[in-house]
Amino acid sequence: MNLHFRVLPVQQAHNEIDRAVTDAVERHPDLTYLELLAILNQVAASWIKIAIQEERKPTDAIQPGEGE
Repeated sequence: MNLHFRVLPVQQAHNEIDRAVTDAVERHPDLTYLELLAILNQVAASWIKIAIQEERKPTDAIQPGEGE
């Protein structure tokens, strides 16, 4: 079975992020699951906001006539 070249790096990143979250939760055992989810949602929302801003940069946009 051939794996896409991105599978292993993504899995490694997943494991590292999972461990970082687990470590943070262990340091803050008083967090409820909803508080933890709120924190993770805030982090994800900030990453999404940055990604959207980068996607909308006029300098990165395809200009009419490009790629023809």
